[in-house]
Amino acid sequence: MVDANFVLNLVEAVGILVGVAIAIMEIRRSREERDIHFSIDYVRNATSPQGWKSWFSFLRNMDFSSYEEWSEKYGPYVNPEAALHWYSMFSYYDGLGRRILNGHIDLETVLSYLDPIIPFAVWEKSKPIFEEWRERFNYPDMEYGFEFLVKELRRKYPDVTHIPHPERQRLMQQP
Repeated sequence: MVDANFVLNLVEAVGILVGVAIAIMEIRRSREERDIHFSIDYVRNATSPQGWKSWFSFLRNMDFSSYEEWSEKYGPYVNPEAALHWYSMFSYYDGLGRRILNGHIDLETVLSYLDPIIPFAVWEKSKPIFEEWRERFNYPDMEYGFEFLVKELRRKYPDVTHIPHPERQRLMQQP
Protein backbone atom coordinates (compact mmCIF):
# COMPACT_ATOMS: atom_id res chain seq x y z
CA MET A 1 0.00 0.00 0.00
CA VAL A 2 1.17 3.55 -0.76
CA ASP A 3 1.79 5.62 2.29
CA ALA A 4 0.87 9.32 2.65
CA ASN A 5 4.48 10.55 2.82
CA PHE A 6 5.29 8.91 -0.50
CA VAL A 7 2.29 10.59 -2.16
CA LEU A 8 3.20 13.98 -0.65
CA ASN A 9 6.80 13.64 -1.80
CA LEU A 10 5.65 12.64 -5.27
CA VAL A 11 3.26 15.60 -5.47
CA GLU A 12 6.03 17.91 -4.25
CA ALA A 13 8.49 16.56 -6.86
CA VAL A 14 5.93 16.92 -9.66
CA GLY A 15 5.23 20.47 -8.47
CA ILE A 16 8.92 21.34 -8.61
CA LEU A 17 9.26 19.86 -12.11
CA VAL A 18 6.21 21.80 -13.33
CA GLY A 19 7.66 24.97 -11.77
CA VAL A 20 11.00 24.44 -13.51
CA ALA A 21 9.25 23.80 -16.84
CA ILE A 22 7.21 27.00 -16.47
CA ALA A 23 10.35 28.97 -15.57
CA ILE A 24 12.16 27.66 -18.67
CA MET A 25 9.20 28.61 -20.90
CA GLU A 26 9.11 32.07 -19.30
CA ILE A 27 12.83 32.58 -19.91
CA ARG A 28 12.38 31.62 -23.58
CA ARG A 29 9.40 33.95 -23.94
CA SER A 30 11.36 36.75 -22.31
CA ARG A 31 14.26 36.24 -24.73
CA GLU A 32 11.89 36.28 -27.70
CA GLU A 33 10.38 39.54 -26.45
CA ARG A 34 13.87 41.00 -26.05
CA ASP A 35 14.68 39.99 -29.63
CA ILE A 36 11.47 41.63 -30.85
CA HIS A 37 12.21 44.84 -28.93
CA PHE A 38 15.75 44.84 -30.25
CA SER A 39 14.47 44.39 -33.79
CA ILE A 40 12.03 47.25 -33.47
CA ASP A 41 14.67 49.53 -31.94
CA TYR A 42 17.22 48.62 -34.59
CA VAL A 43 14.87 49.28 -37.46
CA ARG A 44 13.69 52.53 -35.87
CA ASN A 45 17.23 53.81 -35.25
CA ALA A 46 18.97 52.49 -38.32
CA THR A 47 16.34 53.63 -40.80
CA SER A 48 15.59 56.98 -39.24
CA PRO A 49 16.68 60.05 -41.21
CA GLN A 50 19.30 60.68 -38.51
CA GLY A 51 20.63 57.12 -38.80
CA TRP A 52 21.00 57.35 -42.57
CA LYS A 53 22.48 60.83 -42.29
CA SER A 54 25.13 59.55 -39.87
CA TRP A 55 26.09 56.64 -42.12
CA PHE A 56 26.25 58.73 -45.27
CA SER A 57 28.06 61.56 -43.56
CA PHE A 58 30.71 59.30 -42.12
CA LEU A 59 31.21 56.87 -44.98
CA ARG A 60 30.90 59.33 -47.85
CA ASN A 61 32.01 62.71 -46.54
CA MET A 62 34.75 62.11 -43.98
CA ASP A 63 38.18 61.63 -45.45
CA PHE A 64 41.09 60.84 -43.11
CA SER A 65 43.85 58.29 -42.69
CA SER A 66 45.04 58.90 -39.13
CA TYR A 67 43.80 59.97 -35.73
CA GLU A 68 45.51 63.34 -36.08
CA GLU A 69 43.87 64.02 -39.42
CA TRP A 70 40.46 62.96 -38.11
CA SER A 71 40.91 65.11 -35.02
CA GLU A 72 41.93 68.17 -37.07
CA LYS A 73 39.04 67.84 -39.52
CA TYR A 74 36.21 66.13 -37.64
CA GLY A 75 37.05 66.08 -33.94
CA PRO A 76 34.44 67.26 -31.43
CA TYR A 77 36.16 70.60 -30.80
CA VAL A 78 36.60 71.39 -34.48
CA ASN A 79 33.50 69.94 -36.12
CA PRO A 80 30.92 68.88 -33.51
CA GLU A 81 28.30 67.84 -36.07
CA ALA A 82 30.68 65.52 -37.92
CA ALA A 83 31.94 64.09 -34.62
CA LEU A 84 28.35 63.46 -33.54
CA HIS A 85 27.67 61.41 -36.69
CA TRP A 86 30.78 59.35 -36.08
CA TYR A 87 30.14 58.87 -32.35
CA SER A 88 26.54 57.79 -32.95
CA MET A 89 27.66 55.14 -35.44
CA PHE A 90 30.48 53.58 -33.49
CA SER A 91 28.55 53.74 -30.21
CA TYR A 92 25.65 51.92 -31.82
CA TYR A 93 27.84 49.12 -33.16
CA ASP A 94 29.78 48.91 -29.90
CA GLY A 95 26.54 48.48 -27.97
CA LEU A 96 25.29 45.91 -30.45
CA GLY A 97 28.50 43.89 -30.14
CA ARG A 98 28.33 44.03 -26.34
CA ARG A 99 24.75 42.73 -26.43
CA ILE A 100 25.85 39.78 -28.56
CA LEU A 101 28.92 39.14 -26.40
CA ASN A 102 26.83 39.16 -23.22
CA GLY A 103 24.23 36.81 -24.71
CA HIS A 104 21.38 39.33 -24.78
CA ILE A 105 20.85 38.71 -28.48
CA ASP A 106 22.29 36.32 -31.03
CA LEU A 107 24.16 37.10 -34.22
CA GLU A 108 21.49 35.51 -36.43
CA THR A 109 18.85 37.91 -35.10
CA VAL A 110 21.17 40.81 -35.78
CA LEU A 111 21.81 39.56 -39.31
CA SER A 112 18.10 39.50 -40.05
CA TYR A 113 18.18 43.31 -39.79
CA LEU A 114 21.76 44.27 -40.52
CA ASP A 115 23.71 44.29 -43.73
CA PRO A 116 27.21 43.48 -42.42
CA ILE A 117 28.92 45.58 -45.06
CA ILE A 118 28.13 48.75 -43.09
CA PRO A 119 29.85 47.73 -39.83
CA PHE A 120 32.77 46.37 -41.88
CA ALA A 121 33.13 49.71 -43.64
CA VAL A 122 32.71 51.76 -40.46
CA TRP A 123 35.23 49.59 -38.57
CA GLU A 124 37.85 49.72 -41.31
CA LYS A 125 37.52 53.46 -41.64
CA SER A 126 37.53 54.02 -37.85
CA LYS A 127 40.33 51.59 -37.05
CA PRO A 128 43.14 54.23 -37.02
CA ILE A 129 41.16 56.29 -34.51
CA PHE A 130 40.42 53.35 -32.22
CA GLU A 131 44.03 52.14 -32.34
CA GLU A 132 45.34 55.58 -31.47
CA TRP A 133 42.79 56.07 -28.68
CA ARG A 134 43.66 52.69 -27.20
CA GLU A 135 47.35 53.54 -27.15
CA ARG A 136 47.00 57.20 -26.17
CA PHE A 137 44.62 56.56 -23.27
CA ASN A 138 46.06 53.15 -22.28
CA TYR A 139 42.62 51.62 -22.76
CA PRO A 140 43.03 48.42 -24.82
CA ASP A 141 39.35 47.46 -24.44
CA MET A 142 37.99 50.67 -25.95
CA GLU A 143 35.22 49.75 -28.39
CA TYR A 144 35.67 46.04 -27.68
CA GLY A 145 31.98 45.45 -28.47
CA PHE A 146 32.32 46.91 -31.95
CA GLU A 147 35.49 44.92 -32.55
CA PHE A 148 33.79 41.74 -31.30
CA LEU A 149 30.85 42.36 -33.67
CA VAL A 150 33.17 42.80 -36.65
CA LYS A 151 35.19 39.69 -35.73
CA GLU A 152 32.01 37.61 -35.46
CA LEU A 153 30.78 38.94 -38.81
CA ARG A 154 34.20 38.28 -40.39
CA ARG A 155 34.17 34.75 -38.98
CA LYS A 156 30.80 34.17 -40.63
CA TYR A 157 31.70 36.04 -43.86
CA PRO A 158 35.52 35.81 -44.18
CA ASP A 159 35.89 36.86 -47.82
CA VAL A 160 33.11 39.37 -48.17
CA THR A 161 33.43 42.68 -49.90
CA HIS A 162 29.67 43.12 -50.18
CA ILE A 163 26.86 41.15 -48.58
CA PRO A 164 23.27 41.54 -49.66
CA HIS A 165 20.74 41.89 -46.86
CA PRO A 166 19.77 38.35 -45.69
CA GLU A 167 16.16 38.80 -46.82
CA ARG A 168 17.30 39.94 -50.28
CA GLN A 169 19.66 36.98 -50.36
CA ARG A 170 16.82 34.56 -49.55
CA LEU A 171 14.56 36.13 -52.19
CA MET A 172 17.29 35.95 -54.82
CA GLN A 173 17.59 32.18 -54.25
CA GLN A 174 13.87 31.52 -54.81
CA PRO A 175 12.74 30.44 -58.30
